[in-house]
Amino acid sequence: MIFITIGLLIYVFSKNLFARVLTQLKNEDMFDGKYSMSSYKTRMFLQFFPLVLLMGTFVYLITSAVEIEEKGDILFDKYATDLNNANLKEATTIDELKEKLHQIKKEYENDTYFIITKDKIIYQDTNEEISDFFRTYTWFWNNINHTYGYYASTIQGAFELVTVEGETYAVGVMYYARAHTGYIHILATVVFISGLIIVFLIFFARDFSKPITRVSEYMKRLASGESVDYNQKLPVTSSDEIGELTINFNKILDKEKQYVETIKRNQDILVENERLSSLGQLIGGIAHNLKTPIMSVSGYLVAMENLANEYQESIGNPSVNKEDFEDITKEMKEWIEKSKDYMGYMTEVINAAKGQAVSMNANTIGSFTAQELLARTQILMREELMKYKCNLNIQLNISEDTEIHGELSAIVQVLDNLISNAMQAYGDKEGDINLTLNEDQQNVYISIQDFAGGIPEHIKDKLFKEMITTKGKDGTGLGLYMCYSTIKGKFNGDMKFKSETGVGTTFYITLNKVK
Repeated sequence: MIFITIGLLIYVFSKNLFARVLTQLKNEDMFDGKYSMSSYKTRMFLQFFPLVLLMGTFVYLITSAVEIEEKGDILFDKYATDLNNANLKEATTIDELKEKLHQIKKEYENDTYFIITKDKIIYQDTNEEISDFFRTYTWFWNNINHTYGYYASTIQGAFELVTVEGETYAVGVMYYARAHTGYIHILATVVFISGLIIVFLIFFARDFSKPITRVSEYMKRLASGESVDYNQKLPVTSSDEIGELTINFNKILDKEKQYVETIKRNQDILVENERLSSLGQLIGGIAHNLKTPIMSVSGYLVAMENLANEYQESIGNPSVNKEDFEDITKEMKEWIEKSKDYMGYMTEVINAAKGQAVSMNANTIGSFTAQELLARTQILMREELMKYKCNLNIQLNISEDTEIHGELSAIVQVLDNLISNAMQAYGDKEGDINLTLNEDQQNVYISIQDFAGGIPEHIKDKLFKEMITTKGKDGTGLGLYMCYSTIKGKFNGDMKFKSETGVGTTFYITLNKVK
């Protein structure tokens, strides 16, 4: 009964486990660790293990029943013969009955000599219990002289009815039809066989669940976004439902591979279109910035050409004196100097565009710490901060060891540009620039704040979309435009700003932490 109870408890537990899984199956969050999922191998073992216990119990009961029946019959025949040979009915007193009864040799020490009536126990030589059922059954079935302690019990007895001094007594031997050593041997045999079956179940469950486990692991990798070798198919090791599952999963891999390749092609197209769009905006901005100086230089060249023709025509003319030639030469030099300024400006625009293009095309992807970022920025900006008489106030609200995803030199260039713009916004005045780093579980947030008066309203909407500047001929408008493109394109981050006229401007940068 103990085995049956344990088996039923395990079966009920496993069924309840399945019921919980099926109930929660509609909730995908069950796979995030909220519910502990048992393996298919474990659940299979839990399903079969109660059967092993029940089988062992039945084997034990059947074996015990056979042993009780056979051994009980043997002992009954032996004691019945001995009782008959003892001539119990010749006894005239209870003491003579006891003497004759003790002449019968016991097979086991715990066998009991007894003399009983319907109502009470007259004599017994051991402390073994003689139950009411035993006495009742003895008088009820007295025609066969074979009695039992309980229904299907191992306690049995052989007896004879003897009348002494006008009173009828049941005189005999009570014995156990199964010896304790036999019980232990049967139990040990059942336990050994059950152990072998359990070992077989463990190996069977493991082998049976292997292909399912492989499919599950592949599905888990696909669901989590890990890289999967779509050319590495799962081996089909059977022609049953599991083999069909593996075949269908391999077909899913083929479909997934096609989808991934299609998505990659579409991404390449989108990236190329975005590149072309950015290139068009860049070229448009460069053209806008170069248009005015080119037109001015063209006008200067026309003026110098006129002066050169005038100089040529004046040669040999007696009315033109030395002072006139010097005036023409002086005016030509003035046009040349003006041209140099515009040519320098155009050179600066082209060099800036070239440097930013090289930076944007670099594909180096790595990581850096907050400490490395601050150290590089401070070294790079030290001289310029002294030149502009500005103070860089750094507030680090994150660990110095926090790792940020991306290229260090690219983000340093962005910070250099933003801090330089802040310093230049102060002009000849001293000012403070606040550099602050914050974080959450996924991102690092960088802010660069100045108090130089803010950005004009008419420029705000164009700041990240066009090459626009408030510095006149001293600025190209390319820096902020490329900073925004760098943060979005190379760091997959975000860049915003907030500016209040007459107060100052704050730029906000969002970068991804290394997971």
